[in-house]
Amino acid sequence: MRLLIVGGLNGQIGAATKIAMERGAKVTHAATIEQALGSLRGGAGADLVFC
Repeated sequence: MRLLIVGGLNGQIGAATKIAMERGAKVTHAATIEQALGSLRGGAGADLVFC
């Protein structure tokens, strides 16, 4: 599974990210919506997006 996290990695999102990585997910991070859209438009797909 490919997971794209948009925004900060603190709190529950950070914990969810750690769990996903431990279970084999490929996790990508973007600090802003614009960066996330650029990543997706550039061909780096994602199965799930957390914002």
